[in-house]
Amino acid sequence: MDENMLQSMEPLEQPRRIKRGFMSFKCSSPITFPDRCCRDLLIQATLDRQVQSLAPSTWTDFCSSDAYFSFEAVMGGKRCLIEVCDATNAKPFEPPNRYDLGLTLSRTAILAEPRLSSARTIWACREMQVPLQFQFELIRFLTPHEKGLRLSDLESLLNLELSKWISQAPALVCRGTLQVESVSRINGQTRLSL
Repeated sequence: MDENMLQSMEPLEQPRRIKRGFMSFKCSSPITFPDRCCRDLLIQATLDRQVQSLAPSTWTDFCSSDAYFSFEAVMGGKRCLIEVCDATNAKPFEPPNRYDLGLTLSRTAILAEPRLSSARTIWACREMQVPLQFQFELIRFLTPHEKGLRLSDLESLLNLELSKWISQAPALVCRGTLQVESVSRINGQTRLSL
């Protein structure tokens, strides 16, 4: 056997750490995250109407000693530094002057959030191709309804099979075209709005 081939068959001394970057319509640039819990938090923040923007954090020196992930968010016009810890329960901390608020969330609190499975379900549709005709039709139905429409109402208005639009509408939520009501389970009473 070739010497190069033998070297390539040797086990790696250290496992490779894959850097992942989360990106959504609210992100200024990709946010690298260490685990699924942090990704889930970024998904929930993206789908939350109160959150206007997300960005990677460069201020880790100001986070708690047990924090292993942090990012910036603008919520209600306030700049926030959010950190994730293994054991800490939601508590504020003193962020640098450029922030209005610092918030610590525990891994347990994030994973216990009832809206988590709905957020994952919606986010799973993010790459779905959505025909322009469907987008225009859906926007036309939603425009006169400031508070939005229930999914069950939309079913009777749209001229598409339920199986087609039920995954296309969440794809538009992931792109920021539509808003979805924060619920623990998506059902016929869940509201979509512009």
